[in-house]
Amino acid sequence: SYTYGSEIKKEQTWRSFLTNSIDISVPGIGIDGIWQNLKYLTKQEGIKFDKIVIVLPDLCRKTFRVKNDDQYFNFIICPVMQDEPNVNFAFHPREMKRLQDKFQRFVVMRGEEYGRRVLARMVKWLNCQEFEFYISSWDNEVYRYLKKNIDQERLLEKFDTEYEINPNIKHASPLAHSNWFNRIKNRIT
Repeated sequence: SYTYGSEIKKEQTWRSFLTNSIDISVPGIGIDGIWQNLKYLTKQEGIKFDKIVIVLPDLCRKTFRVKNDDQYFNFIICPVMQDEPNVNFAFHPREMKRLQDKFQRFVVMRGEEYGRRVLARMVKWLNCQEFEFYISSWDNEVYRYLKKNIDQERLLEKFDTEYEINPNIKHASPLAHSNWFNRIKNRIT
């Protein structure tokens, strides 16, 4: 949600300052979902990225895959979710609530442990890749791990979500986005 720019206009996000770029950020997605999307995109024939910028969230998010009527559905779960279950055409609201509660229990009880394992595996995978990437996080623990385990040429400054806090929104302010972009733009453009 920070990278996506929840609660602010798209043209106020750090990504809006990039020209000739593709934005694949997803609100609420965890490290596992980012890694899966990245693996999928980098395997596609005919698609070549000059640079990839990755901003990781905290550890306590997970994508759950559920099969219903021979179709697969992905649910992104964070420790704090809305009271009402997400609407989905394939699931009755009671079933959605049951699934969301079950998944949320997992994230609350074992989310950090799961997130650490996925982060370690993703970093190991990234360190073996040939494509040019840059990586950061807004989360202190994730950023500390990256600092120890990613080549410093690939590590961007931490995304400071506390920069110029706007009391009317829960996420990073437009000024936090522009400040971070100004600090990293020479490395990624």
